[in-house]
Formats: sequence, structure tokens, C-alpha cells
Amino acid sequence: MTLFRTFLVALVCLATPSLAQEEFLASKTSPQYANLRPMANGLSAISLMWPLNSLAENRIEATHAGLATIINGGTEDLTPFEAETFREIKGINFGLTTLQAHIMLTLTAPSDSFVDGITHMAELLKNPEFSQDWYARQTVQQRPLLATKTRRPQNVLGVLTDFVLFPEEDDGTDTTMRTFRFGMPSHVVLRSEANVEGPVGTFLRSLPIQTKNVPLPTPVVTDLPNGVIFAPDPDSRETLMYVIKTETFDDYDDFVGANLLMDYIGAYQGSEMFRVIRQELRAAYNPASDFEQIGKNRALMAMSATVLSSEWPTILTEFEGIYTAIQNGDATDQGLNNNKRRLLGSLDYRLNTNPRWGASQYMDEYAGGAKGQINFPLFRAIVDADFEKIRANAQDHLPPFDDYLIILIGGTNPPPEAMRAQGYCEQPLSKPLRHCLTQLR
Repeated sequence: MTLFRTFLVALVCLATPSLAQEEFLASKTSPQYANLRPMANGLSAISLMWPLNSLAENRIEATHAGLATIINGGTEDLTPFEAETFREIKGINFGLTTLQAHIMLTLTAPSDSFVDGITHMAELLKNPEFSQDWYARQTVQQRPLLATKTRRPQNVLGVLTDFVLFPEEDDGTDTTMRTFRFGMPSHVVLRSEANVEGPVGTFLRSLPIQTKNVPLPTPVVTDLPNGVIFAPDPDSRETLMYVIKTETFDDYDDFVGANLLMDYIGAYQGSEMFRVIRQELRAAYNPASDFEQIGKNRALMAMSATVLSSEWPTILTEFEGIYTAIQNGDATDQGLNNNKRRLLGSLDYRLNTNPRWGASQYMDEYAGGAKGQINFPLFRAIVDADFEKIRANAQDHLPPFDDYLIILIGGTNPPPEAMRAQGYCEQPLSKPLRHCLTQLR
């Protein structure tokens, strides 16, 4: 009988679901506080940054899903449906962003309902309602898209950006049954014409602080590997070509010079890629270049096009020819000036209307907090861009074409042996690009 009772107790223990483990993200001190100039679209905003407990991709996805679960939940007075209705009526919106070492929650609202939004956010964070069903759904939504299936350049860029910033895919932590709590943020960025520092201070004082020493992860600086990734698809007659490299620049002048030259290569209808590959060769509808900032003086530089599978070697040669010509200084003042105007206008528009972008720039420039006036030197470097110097230093702004990673998705035309010398990986369509990126690294 004793043996049977022992076996029964063990069976019950095995059948009992494991309790969710809470993860607490908070600072041990008051946050670094910054006031940026009010936005130009009549909205007020506040961004809260919490240091991440881990930079492994599985943990970041779980943290993002956890915060999304909390802000889409209810409060003591409102059900989740009532809370969503309240936000819709008041024009209150939440946005989540993953930075290099922080997760950021941004609240935006019309100025006349901004304090209501802050009070509502406080109620959500102070006593979080955490639904495991909702968390499970949010976790699925956070998983990266299979760029081998979508074959859209922006999806490929997103996957590669995540790989560069967060190269560790899984740290072994079980995140399926987890709850989250967010306390005192490490940074706060406020953008409002109204004097709301009183309500903001009351809100922050209501949040718990971290009482124990938590070793924070160190942001990593990882470069993409060299080589060729080929994802064959016998059912496709087209191939997405994506040629990309990570680059760290010496200063903002170098950064802006590279940005303007990459725009000259493939951004907008006046670019060289558009003129040659689309208009002259009629080989692709969507030839384009990307210059994606991923940190201070750090960027992903890329060129892409979707072409007939039989033609990708020819178009890759065109890529290299266009790139080399610009690298040798073959760029006109008029073209560079057009791109300078567009770049300055685009970034100015983001700063004035997109609080998440502005807060991200602040964190790149002032991660340790700001004393005195807050400036973004990137804007001054664009204004002061000297086209003659950019052409003269084009070899320094643009790395050698052979240093780029080449990704080919679709079709059955494989790269020749000569292209595989620096590394080669055949990418299964059913697996994420990390499969080959990790092998080539």
C-alpha cells in the first residue's frame, strides 16, 4: 500500500502543469530622463526603456510577447475589451521596439488625452493582467518570418538585422510558461508641449525597482559572414538576389558619405540600378539598394532585385559594375544633392512625427544619459556633406564588392564553383536564414 501511495503521488506531480515563472525587468535606480522637442503632428509621446535580461533571440521574442500581453490586457476597472475601446476613443496607441540592449514601450496620444494615456499605462504596468493564452499567441507572432517563403527584400533585411544584433538564437530557457513584470525603466524620453512632468513622476514612483543585482548582457557587434547562400526552388522561375554587408564607420561624415553613395546606386527612380537594370535591361521591376542604420555609425548596406533565374549571374555582374563605378567616384553633384535633400527630409520627418525613431536615435547617441542640450550630430553631417570629398573618399565609404554576402532565393540555377570560394551554404526553404548564416559564420 505504501508503494502504491508513493507511485500515486509521483503520478499526480507529473500530471500537474508547471507553474509560470515570472521574469522581472526593471532598473535599480531612477531612470535617465530626456525631453526632446515636441513633435510636429499634434501628438505627445513618452518612451520607456527597460534593459533586457538576455540578448538571445528566444528570450527577446518572449519579452516582447510578454510586454505585448500586458499592454493588451485589462486593468482593475476595465476588461481587455473595455481597455481597447478606451484607447481607441482617446486616440491612445502603444508601440513596442527592440533596441540593441533594451525593450522600448512608446505611448502616443493627442495632447489633450496624453495624461489619460499615462494614467492608463500606469494601471496596466502596476498590476499586470497576464493571460497565458494571449502570451502564447503573441509569442507565435514574434517569430521571424521565413524570408525564404516571402522572398521580399525587406523581410530578408529584417532577418539579417536580427542576426547581426542578436546572433544567439536560443539560450536554452523554456519560455513557454512565463509571466512578466515591468518596473522602473532605465531611460525615459518625453515629447510633449504640455507640462506633464508631474503625472509622469507620479507614474514612475508607482513602479517597483530592481532590488537584486542582475548581470546585464553586453551588446554584441557581429558582422555578416562572407560567401554565398543559395535556396533552390524547382517550382520557381525567379530568383531574389540580395547582396549585403555590415559596416562600421569611423565617424558621421563617413556614415553619411556611404549613405548618399548607396542611395545613388539604388534608391529612387533616378538611381543607377533603376536606370540600368529596370529601364535599359528590363530585367527587374524592383532593383533597389538599402542603407539600414543599426547603431551609432553602423549600418547594413545592401542591393537587391528579383530576376529570372537564368539571368541572375548577368544581373549580379551589373550590380558589381554599378557599384564599382560609384566606388571610383562616378557620381554627379545633381544626383548626390537630390539624395541629400531626400535623406534630410526623410530623417527630419521621422524625428518630427515618429517618437519611436527619435527615442532610438537618442539611445544610440546618449545611452549613458544626456547632460545639457540634446543634439543629433547625424543631421549636421548630412547638412555639411561635401560632394567633392564624398567622391574622393568613395573607396573608404564603400567596402570592396567581394566582401558582401550574396543570398539567392528561388530557381534552380546554382552559383558556380568560383563564387563559392569564400564559403557556400545551400539553404532549405523550410528553415530560417539563420541556418546558413550560422554555418558560414
